[in-house]
Amino acid sequence: MVSTPGINSGGPPGSDNGDDRTVEIRRGDPSAATQRPQFAPGGAAPPARQPQGSAPDAPRRPNVRIGRPTAAAVAAMSDPEYFAHRRYEPAGLDHLAAVAGGPSARQRLRSLDATWTHYDHSSVDRLQRAVNQLCEAQPANEDARARTVTALLQLYEPLTQWGFSEVDLLDIVGWLARNDPSRGAALRMLHANREWLDQRGYQPSDVQFLAERPDFIDIVVALRLHHDELRAAGFMSCQIAEAARNQAGADSIAALAEHHAQLQQIGYTPSQLSRYADIYGPDLIELLAGRWQLTMESGGPLGIAEFISNMDDGQPGHLVERLRERAEALRLLRDNSEWLAQKGYEPEQMCTLAERSDFVQIMQALREYDEPLRQAGLDSMHIARAADGGAAAIAALAGSSEAEA
Repeated sequence: MVSTPGINSGGPPGSDNGDDRTVEIRRGDPSAATQRPQFAPGGAAPPARQPQGSAPDAPRRPNVRIGRPTAAAVAAMSDPEYFAHRRYEPAGLDHLAAVAGGPSARQRLRSLDATWTHYDHSSVDRLQRAVNQLCEAQPANEDARARTVTALLQLYEPLTQWGFSEVDLLDIVGWLARNDPSRGAALRMLHANREWLDQRGYQPSDVQFLAERPDFIDIVVALRLHHDELRAAGFMSCQIAEAARNQAGADSIAALAEHHAQLQQIGYTPSQLSRYADIYGPDLIELLAGRWQLTMESGGPLGIAEFISNMDDGQPGHLVERLRERAEALRLLRDNSEWLAQKGYEPEQMCTLAERSDFVQIMQALREYDEPLRQAGLDSMHIARAADGGAAAIAALAGSSEAEA
């Protein structure tokens, strides 16, 4: 390997920023000069013939490979050398140092740049562009990404001391993928409430996911409003944060605070409620509280848990709608219980029918066709058996009985 100081690295070919590159020269096989000539039976073989019209072999040219600086070489660079190598503008760096802690801001930026490069080399130029827009003489050039980087460097130390890693912080700012003002605001909100969250048992792992969301400020306001009440009701801080993970965010916490007392009275635990609030949101919490008979007539919280396990198709909205249908079916069954008993329908049969999504239609058909079917000689057992085919089957049975009559 031969070092050639005249050729520099640090960018696309043809650029020159003062870094050394390495030139590797590959020559022909060194053993070729000492190889013996091959002999044919009649003596020495003639030299290989050149194709007609071709020139004699030209001297071999060196095979030159230009390499980038090694990781060790980059790590050994001084800060000015490193930022020049990474193409950070001095004006942006100076402005960042002025507003984000002086020389230590450069050290934090270098550390973040190295972490970003390690995890995602293809988009690290977003960080460079954001810093380069921090020009004190042209503040109009600053966009939300530049302001986010300023907040990131200003709050780097307290947030990492609390327990956030550099990757955590880059996740919170969305790796600067969008020009989103909420990212810098989220960092500032997190910092302003760091002491409060820490004193109440929230860990960085509890709030990191929440801080990545555009509604993080609303979530923190809801946490501060309802934390004490929920903690007094037996919810742990991590369970309150779990409830906030639902896309409804602050509304999910509010629903839990409003209805937890009623739901705990009928047997739900904080663990169940926080998990339901997380996965299914305030809609399920409000449904279980508003239709408390649904829980009691389904075998209690364990019965609801079994129903949810059987019916969950991965789409929370579908499950909540299915539970609404079941609640309506149970209401109809309850409202018509006296009539069903008078007509001789078995409670077990009707409870089985009430589990169907079309029970409302079945109940309507029973009320409409029960008397004509009895006049045709059918009893409640045969009518209920026909109901297994749904409301249409009951109507069809009534039509065929009337035709026979």
